Amino acid sequence: MKKTFTLVALVAATLTTANAQVLVAGWDFQTTTTGGTAAASNPGAPLVYTANFGTGTLFLDGSNGSSTWTSLATSPQVTAFSGTAVNAGTGFSVVTTSPASLGIANSSANGFAMVFAFSMAGLSDLSVSYASQRTGTGFTGNQWAHSTDGVTFTNFGSSIVPAGSFAVITLPTVTALNNDSTVFLRYTVEGASSTAGNNRLDNIQFNAIPEPSTWALIGLGLGFALWSIRRRRSING
Repeated sequence: MKKTFTLVALVAATLTTANAQVLVAGWDFQTTTTGGTAAASNPGAPLVYTANFGTGTLFLDGSNGSSTWTSLATSPQVTAFSGTAVNAGTGFSVVTTSPASLGIANSSANGFAMVFAFSMAGLSDLSVSYASQRTGTGFTGNQWAHSTDGVTFTNFGSSIVPAGSFAVITLPTVTALNNDSTVFLRYTVEGASSTAGNNRLDNIQFNAIPEPSTWALIGLGLGFALWSIRRRRSING
């Protein structure tokens, strides 16, 4: 009887959370226990970052439509800085001492783009949020765009100007990527006015809602398990 009640509760919870968001991919640029890539200061900062949570990859190496950024010993375009606990998701590191955030720098990177690739299969209503800040000579224009083929991109909205200290930036919800097996988000920067100008990105979260068919399959499986237990109890008297 106890197992029956437990499964009933699970089915009910599944149905009532059908509109709840789940984390698709997240980057805190520190956690490596799940296979994610940690940020590092130049020289030699990574140019490809596997998501620290969920599944996804960030490219700054010239592949998947990204620009070829550099992580040189002097005047780098990619490095690492101290981070923030702002917008940290469940399990994200809240250690803020460097290296704890992705640093993008240098006026030579004006017009450069980084690209995120991940899957929206079985998911809808993508929500993007992250923490960002810039120095006085950092990138004033930060444009996000989305694509289903990595070739044709559509802007989320207007270009973003990050604040001088870490603050949460949340993009408009996107429905154009619903249930696509591979999608791309492009982040293009402009407006840095010195080689030392830089921006920081931390605690990037891509969240989405499992589509009804996905929840239905989960509910069906739990329902079948419940039926099997009740049938066995009936046979066994």
